Amino acid sequence: PFGSVTSNRFSSVDRWIEHEDPDFDIGAIHLDEPLGETVGWFAVGVRPADELTGFMVNISGYPGDRGNGNEQYHAVNRVLQVSDRRIFYDIDTFGGQSGAPVWLQETTDADPVAVGIHAYGIGGTPGSFGITANSAPRIIPEVFDTISGWIEQDGGLPSA
Repeated sequence: PFGSVTSNRFSSVDRWIEHEDPDFDIGAIHLDEPLGETVGWFAVGVRPADELTGFMVNISGYPGDRGNGNEQYHAVNRVLQVSDRRIFYDIDTFGGQSGAPVWLQETTDADPVAVGIHAYGIGGTPGSFGITANSAPRIIPEVFDTISGWIEQDGGLPSA
């Protein structure tokens, strides 16, 4: 519904590129066109573990099992557990949704704030947690700084 754009520029972090460490599974697709000016942007925020545990989070994306990846799907549920670098939740996802923001809205009037990047189904949960959950690398200060740097490479966000 928003058209399409292509990209030839991508970013990730060394720990993901060199070791495929799931705690560092973050990246960016740099667009050559200012699509955000049409569709908008998500705020990105750092939240401590105690503010995430039990909080309702959302994921929306284009899973491959719905409309052959052409149908947007949204689901919401509570955060089950938080580690130093990841958020674990029981939210229905499917292949194709990786890279979707995991966001919260503190009130119904608040803007959404991305606090993680969805990356894993139930296979990525450490057995020691004793839960079945999907997960996302957390937006922690280090990740926030990396994302901010990528945004600056593209000229930054427009001021309000």
